[in-house]
Amino acid sequence: MAKRYNLINGPLGGCGKIPKGWEVLKFGDIARIRRGASPRPIEDLKYFGGGRGWIRISDVSKSNKYLRQTHDHLSKLGEAKSIAVNEGDVIMSIAATVGRPIIVKMQACIHDGFVTFSNLSEDVDNEYLYYLLKLEKKFVGMGQHGTQNNINSALVANTKFCKPPFQEQQKIAAILSNIDVLIESTRETIEKTKKLKRGLMQKLLTKGIGHTKFKKVHWRFDREIEIPEEWEVTNLSDICNVQEPSQINSNLYVGLEHISQNDNRLIALGNKNKFNSNKNIFRKDNVLYGKLRPRLSKVWLANEDGYCSTDILPLQANEKIIPLILLLTLTDYRFFWYAVSTSAGTKMPRTAWSDMKKFRVFLPSLKEQKKIASILSVVDAYIRTNQQYEMHLEKLKKGLMQKLLTGQIRV
Repeated sequence: MAKRYNLINGPLGGCGKIPKGWEVLKFGDIARIRRGASPRPIEDLKYFGGGRGWIRISDVSKSNKYLRQTHDHLSKLGEAKSIAVNEGDVIMSIAATVGRPIIVKMQACIHDGFVTFSNLSEDVDNEYLYYLLKLEKKFVGMGQHGTQNNINSALVANTKFCKPPFQEQQKIAAILSNIDVLIESTRETIEKTKKLKRGLMQKLLTKGIGHTKFKKVHWRFDREIEIPEEWEVTNLSDICNVQEPSQINSNLYVGLEHISQNDNRLIALGNKNKFNSNKNIFRKDNVLYGKLRPRLSKVWLANEDGYCSTDILPLQANEKIIPLILLLTLTDYRFFWYAVSTSAGTKMPRTAWSDMKKFRVFLPSLKEQKKIASILSVVDAYIRTNQQYEMHLEKLKKGLMQKLLTGQIRV
């Protein structure tokens, strides 16, 4: 018979007033908790080859529930130095990024930054266990702080949790899995639409709309590209300039961390009063370009005045180009590779306005720019709608996890 323990606060430590039919157990009661192991020295190539996959923290995504492939594989000698996991096992990270679970869908071995919940009891559903571990953030706070946060297998084994009957576990896991399917489907739609947008951008920014006559122009090195005959060839400095310092009335602050990668979104807001470092100012309709680590492609079209990091260049479009087309020009793959190739520095490469301003721009008429912007704005609106739906599903899932996994809602 399973051991029972007194309740303490929290979903893993207890459920407050325990629902009828639920038990309080320790993880060590329902599974064999083992820490992974890494061959030493870890850089020795004899430990790597075509055997089992070797699971490292870089293989475990924040969003995915299942792990089906790894970047590295161990040789037979490497397998002997590590800890094996089988298909269906639940593992959880316990070092650096603590408390990130995933269900293994392959034959593999685990790095010493993980524990495995192997030999799981027959009355515990592995997907229910995954969601329970994902809900609880307690493990994050349990870590011993040194060079990196970490916990040990004994601590995990001795942690208490509430276990509902097996059929209820399956129902809870099924509800949450259905939401995960919707979330994953929405993400796929977003990624496919972003890919469509990239293709449209490349075509519209070089071929335009409805043109039949084209001319070849020099781009970079020995490369040529065909553009409509009517288009002007100019440099970036002829269509925009760096915003001059001026007085503004705003507390908004935008740092590189506030701009998303590759999709021109602002994902957070800062307050200038909390940042004492030097700042640039930007105006509404400026294009903010992150010059540090240009591979990240952090570009945003400002919808109000504010302050930004000095690692961001606020660029003001002139009368030759509309701000949205300037944004798209600085997001396009041609400028991306130009900025990367002209950046300086090894660990923290930066591009500079002195190089950026020489970039060759192929410029349609203002009338055609507006048509191009209109087409891509429709695609952007569809992406934003799906991103908002994804956020709604994530919020719904989080609320349901809290209520289902603690017995506030019974199924």
